[in-house]
Amino acid sequence: MMEDFKVTKREILFSFTILCAMVGLGVLISNAIMTSWSEKQSDAFSATRIYNDLDKFDYIVRTNVGNFMAEGTLKTVNPVSLPEIKGKYMRIRKVREEYRMHTQVYTTSDGKGHTQVHTRHYWTWDVTGTETFTTKKLSFLGKEFPYSNIELEKFPENDAIIIGHTPTVRYVYYTLPHSKKGTMTGIASDKSLSQLTFTSGMTIDEYVSSIEKKGKVINICFWVVWMILTGGAIFLFYYFENNWLEDNDENNVW
Repeated sequence: MMEDFKVTKREILFSFTILCAMVGLGVLISNAIMTSWSEKQSDAFSATRIYNDLDKFDYIVRTNVGNFMAEGTLKTVNPVSLPEIKGKYMRIRKVREEYRMHTQVYTTSDGKGHTQVHTRHYWTWDVTGTETFTTKKLSFLGKEFPYSNIELEKFPENDAIIIGHTPTVRYVYYTLPHSKKGTMTGIASDKSLSQLTFTSGMTIDEYVSSIEKKGKVINICFWVVWMILTGGAIFLFYYFENNWLEDNDENNVW
């Protein structure tokens, strides 16, 4: 019980040891995180940069330059389409939904010990099936790649298209546009490109800046969480009886 919660002088002194140990461990972890992130930053700063230049993009493949960043437009070579919706897309995700009734049982109390059980019915659109249609190839700065070889980041979907089939069944279509400007990163080696990632809507300079900011945010978030854990550890130390610290001198208790 909290009324029995007592803190002794020796517990306070020992808690400083816990604090120092946690801070020291936190510094080691933080340094490891920042070292890993610094390597990513170093790769970004040292990478060969290509600004919408087809000839230079072809050159880095032939010369195996290693890390690169290329700014340009990612395009769909063979866009996909469905007869029920207009347009051609990089990817279409067709989701079937059914309008179903659900039952919830819950209990309320009037604050005087009297409880009452209630039943509530509500309706929601529930996913009952999904189909995905994707292009086979993508084009970037004059070169073609299999769709599965490029990881897409921050690639926004178009507004969902909803088509009712019956009063209780509908289909929702989520689509990716057939082209998007952005920055591709990867490694040029053995006269081929690997570890390809395309970040849409970002120039090279914006991409590099985002890496710097992300590293700082990760470090700040780590220290916030770590200090909360440290505070919790010290509180638990105070909460439990630590008779091994005491010599039964009641004057030692605050």
